[in-house]
Amino acid sequence: DGGGGSYLWAELPAGIDEIELRRQAAAESIFLAPGQVFSPERDGARPPAIRVNVAHASDPRFLAFMARALAT
Repeated sequence: DGGGGSYLWAELPAGIDEIELRRQAAAESIFLAPGQVFSPERDGARPPAIRVNVAHASDPRFLAFMARALAT
């Protein structure tokens, strides 16, 4: 057993607002789960993150959205 799951945990660059990223994704019918929902440390001490369903991680719409959202 590889111990893998059905989701990927993706840390985001510092300064990314994971809640706003989720809102932007939802506007494009892309579901992202903000990391703070799954983290007991909700005091801002952890880096921003999202949880991504593995089945959708290679979806071209998702990849294009993330490329645009993370471009600086």
